Amino acid sequence: MTSYPVYITNLDEQRAFVVGSGPAAERKVEGLLDADARVTLIAPDPPATLREWAHDGRIDWVERSYEPGDLEGAALVIVTASGAVVDEVWAEAQERNVLVNTTGDDEHSTFANGACIRRGPLVVSISTSGAAPTVSVRLREQMADRFGPEYEAFLEMMDALREPMQAQVDDFETRRDRWYQLVDSDLLDLLRNERYAEAQTRVQSIVGADVAAALDGWAEERDEAVPADS
Repeated sequence: MTSYPVYITNLDEQRAFVVGSGPAAERKVEGLLDADARVTLIAPDPPATLREWAHDGRIDWVERSYEPGDLEGAALVIVTASGAVVDEVWAEAQERNVLVNTTGDDEHSTFANGACIRRGPLVVSISTSGAAPTVSVRLREQMADRFGPEYEAFLEMMDALREPMQAQVDDFETRRDRWYQLVDSDLLDLLRNERYAEAQTRVQSIVGADVAAALDGWAEERDEAVPADS
């Protein structure tokens, strides 16, 4: 099976359904919540964690088995159940043009979930196109060490600089060069070692004080968030 990688955005404005129970359903729901999706779980007896999330209002829970018509308004559905319900969900998803993934069943899926690493806005997804999912898992474990929490801090800084850089640096090539200077600098090393004030100073040395003003107070906020015994 050959796949084409895509990322689904704006899930906070769309409905995502999970049909089924057990640990697989819990993992799928958690992944959707990480993407800020509006999640509806359809299951008569889900794990305790999913019940707690429903009680806390993090997800909607339909406390019964799937019934035809349940996918009204859905953007996508993930099926962790087995048996006849797989064919039923597939038929409705096809009728409504809803993206569907059935765990371990490529024939009843129009998209696949890769092994995923999230560091804030950074998303790294790994897939073997169904050939060897365990390879994807091992690669994710290896890459989790490679892409640590410093990437979330780095991208937080870059996002804060985007608008002032666009507004104050008119020349495209100059802007591009400064972005690459930031990426190629020692910023990630500084952030990895929680040297936030030095990181902020490094940014200013590259982009100038006017653009870097967007980060005023950023290092102090980061330092306050670091546990005292870290």
